[in-house]
Amino acid sequence: GVVYRAKDEQLHHELAIKLISGAFAQAPPAVERFSRAFEIAQASPPQICTVYECGKLDAGPYMVMGFSEGQTLRDTLDGRPLPIGRIPEIGIEVADALHNAHEHGIFTVM
Repeated sequence: GVVYRAKDEQLHHELAIKLISGAFAQAPPAVERFSRAFEIAQASPPQICTVYECGKLDAGPYMVMGFSEGQTLRDTLDGRPLPIGRIPEIGIEVADALHNAHEHGIFTVM
């Protein structure tokens, strides 16, 4: 997919517009993953950005969400191992996000 940075001139919000592009826009597995991501984001745990809108255009599905300044994990690591002190912190954040999604019925544990 592709992510564009935009600004809502009326509300003065920085936004990210995420699109599934190319052949993936028509591939059912990619569209399903995109839909699941939207459902998870709707649960709005603090680790997941706010989603304002989701829909489908001729080019494929799109999602409009709040923009968060930061780095990708790849940029953060920059070819180096993750500092040992950050591992528990990141693990706790991931576990909290999964717990929140589970509480909102996004997925269930079998």
